[in-house]
Amino acid sequence: MIGEYQKTVDRLMKKITLEEMEEAEHIAREWNDTHPLLEVQAKVAKKKGRQFTREYAKHMWKQCGT
Repeated sequence: MIGEYQKTVDRLMKKITLEEMEEAEHIAREWNDTHPLLEVQAKVAKKKGRQFTREYAKHMWKQCGT
């Protein structure tokens, strides 16, 4: 999942229109200003944290050539 992120972002950025970019920036500002409740954040971290950390570490080791 993490390994495909940059390729997908690059493809998206080549196709996006100015209006879509402005809308995305607006949505990003809203998301950055609004955070889930701490209880929700904790629940997601408990459920997905270990899996995400494992995938991230595996990807970083690959990037380092290990």
